[in-house]
Amino acid sequence: MVSNSASASNELTGERSVDRRRGKGGAPAVCRSFDTRQTMTKAPDEAAIVQNCYVVHDLKAACARMHGLYGIGPFVGGGENTLDNHIYRGIRTTPIIIRGVFAQSGDLNLELIQILSRGPDAFNDMFAEGAEGFHHSAVFCSDYGAARDKWIAAGYSIASEFITGFGEQICYVAARATHGHMIELYPENEIIRAMYRTARNAAQNWDGQDLIVPWSRYD
Repeated sequence: MVSNSASASNELTGERSVDRRRGKGGAPAVCRSFDTRQTMTKAPDEAAIVQNCYVVHDLKAACARMHGLYGIGPFVGGGENTLDNHIYRGIRTTPIIIRGVFAQSGDLNLELIQILSRGPDAFNDMFAEGAEGFHHSAVFCSDYGAARDKWIAAGYSIASEFITGFGEQICYVAARATHGHMIELYPENEIIRAMYRTARNAAQNWDGQDLIVPWSRYD
């Protein structure tokens, strides 16, 4: 369980510990978390957020909307995928069936997912049928098992864990209480890395014609 101490709570929630003592002339003292005299520690590479994902009600309409608002494209994918061997909060249950796409916005990858199954899972935990919104950020892990265990040791639970169509295990950490969304943990895998490269290259070379392009076009 998560510690109830203030320091542990601040570390998990990202809240600042503000020094409310007054400085010279009665001015507020510098907030400790923004004191530039402190030494900053660089996060490990595997902690870098590589993707933001949105759950959408209608994938085609959502792609058109995102393109209209942000000018991004193409959206790569669009086919139906089954996430099998699904463990939902410790209990084996029905597979997750989705339709999704990758797109690139600057250095950030975006994923849009339409949920086709209505069983218990990390997606339906957050969104009722027809609802839309931000679902998760994704990170790669050099050691998937160790990273997963680290989140659990910090007081978080695993909402869904499953096997992809190409045989890799992926999970969603239930972090809504502190982050407002889930965290997706990837193993270090060349197929997934290639998907990211494909989305980036597709954006750089897009002719502006087809908005949704299947992965097979880039094989």
